[in-house]
Amino acid sequence: MNKTLSLVRHAQSPFGAGLSDIDRQLSDAGLDDAKALGTYMCSKNYHPDLVLCSSAERTKQTFQKICSADDALEVEYAKAIYSAGKRDLLNFINETDDRIEHLMIIGHNPAIYEIAASLIGDGAERLLHKLTQGFMPATLCVIETDIESWKDVAPGKNRIIDLVNPMDYNSSDRPTRWM
Repeated sequence: MNKTLSLVRHAQSPFGAGLSDIDRQLSDAGLDDAKALGTYMCSKNYHPDLVLCSSAERTKQTFQKICSADDALEVEYAKAIYSAGKRDLLNFINETDDRIEHLMIIGHNPAIYEIAASLIGDGAERLLHKLTQGFMPATLCVIETDIESWKDVAPGKNRIIDLVNPMDYNSSDRPTRWM
């Protein structure tokens, strides 16, 4: 039996504007990327049974835009994901109800990237290489496991099956926004 784990870094959120970090909102580009990510996920038939989402405003907005393409997604907001490290995220995964077949976590760097990098043991060479480049905002990493219970998810034992960022699913023919 396989379980699927999707890891998402929140979409683009500018610093400043006099808001505390937890209250930062997505930029217009971030809102657009998150919506495009939801469309991409639907096109690939990625439908998580449960989404664990940081309680930060930018992660909630990312979920809401992703969800607009798939309004059946179930979400649990967790303040602990906001300040979670790699080990904390692994604990969230290991404590997931085994009835959940596809779990998604929407969180923050560096932890979301670090947990992805630590869990993956194999996969397509181009995806493994791309993983070494880090997680830009609105990156999605999909990991397949060979487990029956989430408590058995372990570092280095899983396959990366997809890794995309806005350059892959939301760039124009001339992506000047990144120049």
